[in-house]
Amino acid sequence: MSVVSLYSFGVLLRVISAAVVGYLATSELAVLCARILPLAPLESVLSVMLFSFVLYAGLVMWAFYVRHHWRALTDLGGLWLLAWVFNYGLAGGVA
Repeated sequence: MSVVSLYSFGVLLRVISAAVVGYLATSELAVLCARILPLAPLESVLSVMLFSFVLYAGLVMWAFYVRHHWRALTDLGGLWLLAWVFNYGLAGGVA
């Protein structure tokens, strides 16, 4: 592969990581935070939904900040998987 196609592959992988896996991680973390916040359910969901925009922007920036494009995919994927496991555990086995 040429240098240009390797660079393009890296950028494409970062975009996919940021857009898809970053969105999945943000949504799972929002659900997790809404469950553990000691507020009324409506206030908790509204607070977390407002915070999720900042979180998603931060995760997108992280995907382009890291040195290697594979690390962006593994970091965001690991964050999503960790949040999913905690959500599954808090739900008592109901996904």
